[in-house]
Amino acid sequence: MLASVPCAKKLSSRSSVTAEVGASKESSRLTVFDRTNNIAFLIDTGSDVSILPATRRDKTKPPTPFLLHAANSTNIPTFDTRFLYVDFGLRRRFSWNLLVADVSTAIIGAVFLSHFRLMVDLKHRTIIDGTTKLKTTGGVVKTSLHDVTTINYDHPFRPLLEEFQIITRPSMLLTEVSHDVTHHIVTKGPPTACKARRMSAD
Repeated sequence: MLASVPCAKKLSSRSSVTAEVGASKESSRLTVFDRTNNIAFLIDTGSDVSILPATRRDKTKPPTPFLLHAANSTNIPTFDTRFLYVDFGLRRRFSWNLLVADVSTAIIGAVFLSHFRLMVDLKHRTIIDGTTKLKTTGGVVKTSLHDVTTINYDHPFRPLLEEFQIITRPSMLLTEVSHDVTHHIVTKGPPTACKARRMSAD
């Protein structure tokens, strides 16, 4: 069966704990290997954002004010963003800005999948490229880290925020441009320069 890919949603804040901590039901998720960065990504249509695990060096920095929230009701600190080119064996590379967070598993979320028209077939353990119709095969794992959202599950206005997902996403993740305006400066000849000279004493 093909899992439909929802668009992103969700926000809030609380005390931080590593995402895998806490009692949460495990859920089956597809995993696919990225050949460019040698990373196994969890493919999660229920997660709003795409995430990279923080390194030891990342964790020496103070976390950002922005928290993520897992389905097990724990909060996930974030540290940075990282731009990556990923290759899932679909004969094209995908470029994306991922959040660096305190998780143990890299995640590809719903916005990434929707943007690149990638469909998840959990039954056959494949991702189908809606543009090229090519498929890539992965594995299936059970995990308690899933449905990572930008909105606290206990937030009183969660349904409303889900309708306006763009306001709950960090601005550094907004990679899509809504216009076709570009800027350029036309120049002729070599750059203009002047000889350096000593400044006056006064």
